Amino acid sequence: MSNINKMAFNEQLFTELTPEQGAVIEGGAAYYIGNKSGIGLNFQIDGQHKYLKPGQEINYVSHYQPVVVYDSKLGPGYVPQVAYPQAGPFRNNFDRVSPHGSSVYLFTGGGAPGANLVGANSL
Repeated sequence: MSNINKMAFNEQLFTELTPEQGAVIEGGAAYYIGNKSGIGLNFQIDGQHKYLKPGQEINYVSHYQPVVVYDSKLGPGYVPQVAYPQAGPFRNNFDRVSPHGSSVYLFTGGGAPGANLVGANSL
C-alpha cells in the first residue's frame, strides 16, 4: 500500500467517528448528566442551552471540566446555581431533595450524595 493510500485509509477511519468519539481520542473526557427530578429541566453547560426530560441522560464530552449553570428553584423566581460535574463512570444527576421539594440540585458522582435521595428504596 502506498503512502497516499495509507493516508486516505487513516483519514477515512477518523471521519466515521462522531464528534464525541473524536474528542475522547484527542484527550477529552465524558461527563454523564441525568435528570432524576421527575420534571423537565433546562440548564446550560459551557454556555450551551440543554434540556433534559425526566429520566433522560446526556453524554457531554469536553477537554476541560465543564461548568453547569441552572435554576435550583422550581416555580416563580430564579436562584442560579453553578456546578462542576465529574468525568468518567460517575453519573451527575439533577434531583429534588424531597418528593415535592421546591429545589433541584445537581449531585455529582464520587463523594456527593447519590441521586434519587427521595425514596430510592421505597419504589
